[in-house]
Amino acid sequence: MQKAIQLTAILSVVAGVGCASASGHRFDAKSGPRYAQATTTAGTDATFSTPHAAVDDSVARACVDVPEAEQRVSPLESRRVLAVEAIHQPIPPKHLMRQLAGARVYILASPGLTREWLGHLLECHVARVSGSASQKPDPLAVPKARVEVFSTSNGFLVTIASRDRDDAERILIASEALGK
Repeated sequence: MQKAIQLTAILSVVAGVGCASASGHRFDAKSGPRYAQATTTAGTDATFSTPHAAVDDSVARACVDVPEAEQRVSPLESRRVLAVEAIHQPIPPKHLMRQLAGARVYILASPGLTREWLGHLLECHVARVSGSASQKPDPLAVPKARVEVFSTSNGFLVTIASRDRDDAERILIASEALGK
């Protein structure tokens, strides 16, 4: 019994690791609709849900307190984008060459906008558009993209990255379209 309690304590500590970092608001595909679907339908309890219901529930959770009007547009599209630059990461094994990993989007601060609220808006938008075909280029619509939000001296830095080279290219192209 005591070993079971220790194991439970260790698992709860390990589960707490990897949440939002202290330096920025971070979320990825695990906060999107597909993760919610997997966690909803993989349980052993008697609750069953359809994939569509799981997606709707996931979007509802991600968009709590976000006004309907703000849910219809990308948070990056409705803000003043100051600059966009490519993110490059070193390629193993020697880390001498670099590969495109995504984009950094710099956004001007606006009254009342905080890093946490911008992160919440981005998380809501990702839940709504994840994996769907968008009519406009949207860097947040790329599946499995990692999104982080940081405060800067005059606004915010939003990093959108992917390990997949093609996805990273789509992220950069869609982000550059926002900066024009």
